[in-house]
Amino acid sequence: MSRSDQVVSVAEGQVLSGLGVTADEEAVYRLILSHPGGSTTVLSEQSSLAPTRLRSVLASLEHKGMISRRGGRALRFQAAPPAAVVEALAATAQERVTRARLEIPQLEALVRHATDQLEVTEIVEVLTSRAAVVERSVQFQRAARVSLDVFVRPPFAELDPGEAASLAKPPYAPGVQVRAIYDESILEMRGLFEHVRLMTRSFGEEARLVPDLPMKLIIVDRSMALVPTESKSGPADEAALVVHRSGLLDALIALFDLYWQRGAPFALGASALEDGAGADALVSLLTAGLKDEAIARNLGLSVPTVRRRIAALLSTLEVSGRFQAGLELGRRGWPERAVRDILRERSDI
Repeated sequence: MSRSDQVVSVAEGQVLSGLGVTADEEAVYRLILSHPGGSTTVLSEQSSLAPTRLRSVLASLEHKGMISRRGGRALRFQAAPPAAVVEALAATAQERVTRARLEIPQLEALVRHATDQLEVTEIVEVLTSRAAVVERSVQFQRAARVSLDVFVRPPFAELDPGEAASLAKPPYAPGVQVRAIYDESILEMRGLFEHVRLMTRSFGEEARLVPDLPMKLIIVDRSMALVPTESKSGPADEAALVVHRSGLLDALIALFDLYWQRGAPFALGASALEDGAGADALVSLLTAGLKDEAIARNLGLSVPTVRRRIAALLSTLEVSGRFQAGLELGRRGWPERAVRDILRERSDI
């Protein structure tokens, strides 16, 4: 075997990097495991590290308790058992995590103090890459503790809402009040009903539908907002603004509240999800302002059937138009009680 075959590369292994062990340290530890009692001379011959670097790594490994010295005339090294090493490193790493978590309140206090003293130029952060936008979006959802208010509309840089049914748990903490307003254009996407059912029934989201949202928006705990800046026809989430406490944030909160009041509750009961034609789904799409063709497409019905059912609904409510229907449904107790009353009165909706 040639010396080049015997030399241990520092790139080997590196499975201990998550426990605070460098690539060089792990390579030398592996070398000592395979050469128990090896002297500095032997280790130097088998390693690709320079002698000064090797001595530094040996000292670090000894400090971490991963190796020990053997007595005798020549300096030799013995590796500690791998199981003991990994457990000790893991315990140390866990201790660091615990200490870091204990510092969260102090760190958040610093943020609050700094936010109160923000200059105008510090009110808004600018994110200039899609990766940064996606990462901050995920951080926002995970950071929410009280509320999460969201405008949802395509295009999407992350998960297609139609694929969200595969999620095993929500991306936000339990107990967070989540309100999502969906742009009607999302109804063109496959699997919308399954997505909304998952988010509302399994994860407790409140959902409403509007004809046209002006932007994407995420507001966390009403203390910070993320505003992706792309246009509807542009690339998805190439840039975004992070807005801290300010008059601008207050305006974004007011904008969300305005659209929330205007939105139609997105009621997708079991019947709508099982056969695509439930009265609650029909009422949701109708009062959201969708045209007959769009309602038919999303419910899997023909346009004439949709028009017949809408006519029956208007007749039952004793109104002449869709706007009046929305007002009457609100008066009756939209959506659950009103829809139940309608179903008792008519069987053809």
